[in-house]
Amino acid sequence: MKENQLDQITSGILGFVVGDALGVPVEFLSRETLKKLPVQSMIGFGTHHQPPGTWSDDSSLMFCLLETLVQGLDLRKLGNRFVNWLDIGYWTP
Repeated sequence: MKENQLDQITSGILGFVVGDALGVPVEFLSRETLKKLPVQSMIGFGTHHQPPGTWSDDSSLMFCLLETLVQGLDLRKLGNRFVNWLDIGYWTP
């Protein structure tokens, strides 16, 4: 893999997780509310009462997928990671 491709993949992953962490405190708020109080920095203790920078299940499950892909796609291992996420909070902050 070329260095530029790796940079793009890394940037995409980081962008996903940062966006997820920005959205966690305001999840389920109306568009009207967010227009009045736009997210401009990492905040915490909103919808899910988590500290600033906490990612959600979306990122946790993506980490499970990425870990599986790096080690060679194995659907059984991926499924086991998903079950571990559900049962013991694997990749949960």
